[in-house]
Amino acid sequence: MRQLIVALVLLIGVIAAPSAEAGPPALRQGTEFGPDSESALVVFEVAPPHSVVAPWDLELYGFNPETHRWTMTLTRGWSDFGTLSFGRFYAGLVVPAGIYAVNSVKTQNFWIACMNGGTVAFDLQAGRVNYLGVLDPSDALAQVASGLSRTTRGAVLTLYDTPRLGYTPATDVPDWESRAQAFLAANYPGVRAPIVAPAPIETTFEPSRSFISGRTCAPW
Repeated sequence: MRQLIVALVLLIGVIAAPSAEAGPPALRQGTEFGPDSESALVVFEVAPPHSVVAPWDLELYGFNPETHRWTMTLTRGWSDFGTLSFGRFYAGLVVPAGIYAVNSVKTQNFWIACMNGGTVAFDLQAGRVNYLGVLDPSDALAQVASGLSRTTRGAVLTLYDTPRLGYTPATDVPDWESRAQAFLAANYPGVRAPIVAPAPIETTFEPSRSFISGRTCAPW
């Protein structure tokens, strides 16, 4: 109950403060983004579908690989790419720049593959287009489908320890730079920043504890 009260107080504070940023800035078609920007622009590809085609969400949060702890807050240090599909490019902004890690893969809001046993992090540079490579959640989603109940009464069901995100780094993606630039030119013509490919950082983290739900993959 105490954690719920604290969360509500923080949420009210965010809503009441007109200058507070409610999460990362939105990347729109007309967004101007250049080398002097304080935020980092993230671009990645999602692999073509295999047997699993359900829509899914990917969580990317500020992370310290030395302490294995999350550094994000309610208003800064996390990403919002929306619901993802297979075989597409995606892009978004994060503030502040720094190291971010994949927290989990979620499908239909109630089924989560927690990447605590092995995930990937990236040092995202400000004023740069950070191309991450190709992400593939197929195996993790298949594990969720086989390891968790297919029905729920509103409870969030989480699979810990074993899920991994399929990942192909930029160095193994043919013509990644020209393809990423073509995607940006077609969708975000105001982006004029250099493009880089941050090296992946393999890491782990410990799930959090909640007074309400017990063990949780969420970083807060």
